[in-house]
Amino acid sequence: MKTHYDAAVLDFGWGMNYGSLLNGYATRSILKNLGYSVLHIQKPGAKEDDWEINGTHNYDFALRHYRDDISPFLPLSRMSELNNLCDMFIAGSDQIFNPYFSGSWAGYSFYLDFVDNSKKLASFGTSFGTSFGSNYNNSRDKTNKIARLLRNFNALSVREQASATILRDTYGVEAQVVAEPVFLLDIEKWRKLAEHSALDVFAGDEPYMLTYILDPTPEKRAAIEYYSGLTGLTAINILDGRSDLWVQNNEKLNLPNTPSGVIAEDFLKGFINASFVLTDSFHGMAFSVVFKKKFISITNRKRGFDRFGDVLGEFGLLHRYTTEEKNIPHSEKLLEDIDFSKVEEVIKSKRDSSIEWLKTALETPVDIKVKFFLPKPFYGIETYKSKSSDPYFVLSKDKCTGCAACYNACPVNCITMVEDNEGFLYPRSVDKKKCLDCGKCKRVCPVLNPPERVRSNIKPKNVYAAYSLDEQTRFMSTSGGAFSEFARYALANGGVVYGAAYDEDFAVYHVRSEDEKGLARIRQSKYYQSEIKDTYKRVLDDLESGRIVLFGGTPCQCAALDSFLKRDYEHLILVDFICHSVCPKLAFKAYLSELEHKYGAPAERVWFKNKQNGWHRFSLRIDFKGKFEYYMKPSGSDDYFKAFLKYRLFLRPSCHGCMFKENKRSADITLADFWGLKWNDPNHHDDQEQGVSIIMTRTDKGQRIFGDFVSPRVYSEKHELVEVVPRNGGMIHSQTVGLYRDYFFQNIGEFKFSKILALMDERERLLQIERDKPSITGKLTKIGNVIITMAERSKIIIDPEAELILNANLPEGSQKECILTLHPGAILHVTGKFRVSYDSRIILWNNAKMTVANGFVNFGAAISPQREIIIGDDFLAGSQIAIWDYDSHKIIEAESGDILNNPTDAIKIGKHVWMGLGSMITDSVSVGEGAIIAAKAVVTHNVPENSIVAGVPAKVIKTGVTWRV
Repeated sequence: MKTHYDAAVLDFGWGMNYGSLLNGYATRSILKNLGYSVLHIQKPGAKEDDWEINGTHNYDFALRHYRDDISPFLPLSRMSELNNLCDMFIAGSDQIFNPYFSGSWAGYSFYLDFVDNSKKLASFGTSFGTSFGSNYNNSRDKTNKIARLLRNFNALSVREQASATILRDTYGVEAQVVAEPVFLLDIEKWRKLAEHSALDVFAGDEPYMLTYILDPTPEKRAAIEYYSGLTGLTAINILDGRSDLWVQNNEKLNLPNTPSGVIAEDFLKGFINASFVLTDSFHGMAFSVVFKKKFISITNRKRGFDRFGDVLGEFGLLHRYTTEEKNIPHSEKLLEDIDFSKVEEVIKSKRDSSIEWLKTALETPVDIKVKFFLPKPFYGIETYKSKSSDPYFVLSKDKCTGCAACYNACPVNCITMVEDNEGFLYPRSVDKKKCLDCGKCKRVCPVLNPPERVRSNIKPKNVYAAYSLDEQTRFMSTSGGAFSEFARYALANGGVVYGAAYDEDFAVYHVRSEDEKGLARIRQSKYYQSEIKDTYKRVLDDLESGRIVLFGGTPCQCAALDSFLKRDYEHLILVDFICHSVCPKLAFKAYLSELEHKYGAPAERVWFKNKQNGWHRFSLRIDFKGKFEYYMKPSGSDDYFKAFLKYRLFLRPSCHGCMFKENKRSADITLADFWGLKWNDPNHHDDQEQGVSIIMTRTDKGQRIFGDFVSPRVYSEKHELVEVVPRNGGMIHSQTVGLYRDYFFQNIGEFKFSKILALMDERERLLQIERDKPSITGKLTKIGNVIITMAERSKIIIDPEAELILNANLPEGSQKECILTLHPGAILHVTGKFRVSYDSRIILWNNAKMTVANGFVNFGAAISPQREIIIGDDFLAGSQIAIWDYDSHKIIEAESGDILNNPTDAIKIGKHVWMGLGSMITDSVSVGEGAIIAAKAVVTHNVPENSIVAGVPAKVIKTGVTWRV
């Protein structure tokens, strides 16, 4: 062994598998052709008597071909010593990234965890061998560790798209797909290597059929006998190169002409001289292609089957591949000759681009790392199930709102509010010796024991659109200034106001105010949770002294105060708002500290919904001490707003199942932004850009205060509750858990806030690219101006031999559009040849499905499922037809709020149905086989087979008919 090498390669070259051994040989040969000296790294952690190395054919192969360029045997703890020998390290080809190995006997050595930061790291043609990614033998911690190790690489490449997808989706790193290394070596070098074989059975004196079977089964044995008999060729069989498996595999296969002691050179010679190959091995398939042999490739799910389809699909040889391990085709067609001309073109192109990629990777400066971004969530939605050791003793974390009712109610102060690792406050008993076991903490909990108002679920008395007539108040408020006007009622009558305010470090807590100056601190929304401390006790003291108290807070805080007080006080006014959810100060402090560092000064003012650019285009503005310059970005592009509203990264666990939605509220008044407002008064100018509030009066007290005091101080219009819900979903619905919530909390200590958001935005961009790719094995034909829009999780599936033709029959010179739109989760499945003429619209709404077979739809069609539309074979439609399973707009019952016109079932159109000009099918109906729908008919009920229906609504006018073109 030399004292210095340009590069070291770690792969399965020490293994007994012929394919692993030979693709390692190919990688080293390519590196040496590029002028690099190469060290072969021995099996990580192995000793000299290791069963895979001691006296094995693979070790003898290394000694023959690598001579002294082999690393010493090193335990995992000493692998770092190789840094003294090499300038760069390469994770080689084959399945070395398979999660089965990582974190087990090999540690994380295949991810080059032992390499110093001063060295270059690359992977070349590496593989996972599976599509399961992180969910295959990987814990969350293991996945995170692998992701961090991969970020140290200067360049990553894999040999199949499935592995690139795993790296992107599971580990958040970008990789190039290169060719399997055995395709990159010149065929003459393989022939020269095979000259070392002395095995007579492959001498080539008589034509033979070669089989290379890693996992024998009765089905594979039967296929060998069938094709041997069909071709008249003797079958010569190679088994797995592992000597410890040869005896049992030979017994399973139970066929003559199965030589033992086959070495890699024999393996190559077997392919070179074979007339036909049958194999369940990826490398068996690969060398069949290299030596241009007719072959049948049988999938091998046990050893990773994605790579078979990837490679054969590129070569146009999928017809040589069967995924039926239990039902292998017996067909003479598979004996037909293969035209390898296209294959050679693909291999040449891949060889040139792959070697060029490797050259560039090896020349990449050590300080340039692989591109990385946000991976997909590990286990999807987090459930927040508490463990038995959870210290939050009153409620589990998925239920506790942090309202502090129990903290305020404890008569001996043995409860404190403690921050968890996400920055949320939870009650915890810190002195159990003091505890009286009185149960007040549980009785006062508004989740365990909701107060009467919450249980009553009473609808608001009235709903108003309103804004303060004081322009300064309106501008300085989040919405229309309604809270300030209600607060002024309390102040004008000698009362006090409680609400959320910032302290000097921009933590948020509830404060008590007796004047306008204090009210200014409470005004405006703070988008993270306020700390209550002993506020409820102070409110009680004020109420008992006879003072009017207005308390403003979240619905859960108002319910907590209601529960804490135990009775209704006429001079208490509870004001809540339509709550999106609450966040921890930890998240905002991480965001703010980054900006303070950037601007070189501490923050002086935070204004979450600054209206400098208008209420509809509100921004987050932050001013800094001693700085004229300030930070301001619209909510759609500001990182904190995106993290909070778009990605839902750090919402309190209980907010995902909030029990204080709809009308389950203690408040006398509920406030919010009146998004989507349309003024009733046609003479009223539609100037909303300074903000408009929703005011819901929920009690007689709230209505009286609005009418007597607030109404003269605001412009207001009466509206209906149903106008509020469409643009204020938080009124009814809890927020779903952000898919990357775990990722945020795991990485906020390692990355800047802006870095995490940048990773997330990149992930969204990649998802957009991903969802723009239809799943097509058939044909998609677009004629002229076709607009296809696909949202997240949507799919266009076109079966083999099927075809979707859009803008068919387009007149010459016409600019008419054909539009196909798939909203999130929608699936369009084409099973036959389906033609859609020009000027047509097909729109699939969220999670809708549409299945079509052979058919033709004339111009001007409108087809749009909200649930599902199924169109059978031989469908014919005239121009300007419509098939809709919904009414476009919701019809809502005013009393219950129930939606009355949701589709109840799919529209199902049977075979051989004819729709006439301008006809329409709707309302979840079924149309029987052979039916005819007359021109202008509107079908709202099921249509019998072989009938004609006409009219509005359509009725049967004749039965027992059929039709033909």
